[in-house]
Order: sequence, then structure tokens, then C-alpha cells
Amino acid sequence: MARTAWRGARTISRTGSDSRGFTLAELTVVLLLFAVILAMTAPALRGAWRDARFRAASRAVTARLNYAHRKSIIKAVPVRVVFDKTKNSTLIEIQKDTGSFEPLRTAEARDLPLPQGASFAEISGQGVEPGATKATVTFFPDGTAQARRIIIANKDNESITITVHPATGVTAVQEM
Repeated sequence: MARTAWRGARTISRTGSDSRGFTLAELTVVLLLFAVILAMTAPALRGAWRDARFRAASRAVTARLNYAHRKSIIKAVPVRVVFDKTKNSTLIEIQKDTGSFEPLRTAEARDLPLPQGASFAEISGQGVEPGATKATVTFFPDGTAQARRIIIANKDNESITITVHPATGVTAVQEM
């Protein structure tokens, strides 16, 4: 039986060694277990991160549509969101007195690309040519909008559909 003596807050064995710490073998086993658990969960975490970015893309597009809707009502002029399928980006434009549109000069309206791996799979509605590389959604001062269906897809063939209701300008999001 090892005889111990009380010295401050430490327990000292008869040989005089400190018995509070871990051995190198114990630390190695713990680190090895941590590495195995990390290796098993890393692929799932990568997928979750990619999924979070994909959902963030749909929230960003919806936020831009809602921003354009509000801006049109506040400024009392048509405001549109331009979707560029070749760059996978959106841009907000406002109608000038001449009837032409120009980019809205605010931080919220700047050209915003989708995250890597997400793309505009389809933009449809009255007046949108099938296969067109650019399409718009115009919001009007009375709160109405052009009816549009925007499908954002990722590399895993998952998609999110954003629908713009023509009578209210309200957007609805549906995951598929």
C-alpha cells in the first residue's frame, strides 16, 4: 500500500512522484478516439455546411425580392429584380422618369451571386422566354408584381421554388 502525505493540495506517493496527471498512453488513446470520431462525422458536417449555404441562397433571393417589393411601394415607381442565369446572380433596378431601368445604388441592391454549387434552374412566368439567360420580376407601386416561379437547384438535384404572387407581390418558398 502506498503511503501518502498531505502537502498543500497534492497527493504524493511514497516514491515522491505526483499522481495527478495522465500518462502518455492515456493521452494518446483519448486523442486517437477523438480522431476516429472526427473522421466519422466530417462527411456529414460537410454535407450540412453545403445544405446550409444552399438554403441561405434561397433566403437571400427571397430577401431581395421582398426588398424590391417594399422599395417599389415606398418610391412609388416600378422596381425589378434581374436574374442572370449565366452568372447565377441577381441585381435590383429602379425605373427612371424616362421609363428605362438602372441599377439601384444601395448596398442591398448590388449584384449578388448565388453561393458556389447553387444555380437558377428555371425562371418562368408570363413573358419569360424558355431558355432565356436573363429574366426579371417587376414590382409595381400598387403592391402588385409579375407572377414568377424561380427554381434554385444544387448539385445534388435538390431544389427550392420561390413563387411571386401577382396580386400581392408576396413571395412563397417551397423546398422540393
